[in-house]
Amino acid sequence: MAGSLFTPLKCTFIFGWCLIILCKAGFSAPAQTIQPRFDERVELMSVVFYLAKASEYQNETIKPYVQSVNDFFRQHKNHDLIDYVAQVRNEYGIAYDAVMSYALHLKTQDNEVIFNHSLDKNYLDPRWTEEVVDEFLALLNAFYRETNFRAFFENNKELYE
Repeated sequence: MAGSLFTPLKCTFIFGWCLIILCKAGFSAPAQTIQPRFDERVELMSVVFYLAKASEYQNETIKPYVQSVNDFFRQHKNHDLIDYVAQVRNEYGIAYDAVMSYALHLKTQDNEVIFNHSLDKNYLDPRWTEEVVDEFLALLNAFYRETNFRAFFENNKELYE
């Protein structure tokens, strides 16, 4: 074995150099810039689940914003949508990431919230059944219009930015 091409020492040495080269290549890749932005769909769903007292949406870190939400939506805390949220949370486990999965499948246009059919429904969290998607959207639209959510979102743009 004295003349073996791959001794344990040589293998360790080669492995070390390969590791260094791979790490260097990984660290020298161009950095991607991720630009955070505020999204009306995400904000809408967050406010709705906050008003429904979903525990994961009860963060009150930014007190002026929470006060703004409470003041603006005070009259709508008993909206049918808020009751429906409690129902779908209990029956279907719609919470946490399922909420944002739905939000990202929506779009707003002409003072209406619509389901974005150009997106693949397979990426929608499976807790959203077809029946729940349709009923939720109808109630969400009513909430969006009746509360003038668009005005709330626009009024808080300074905070978002």
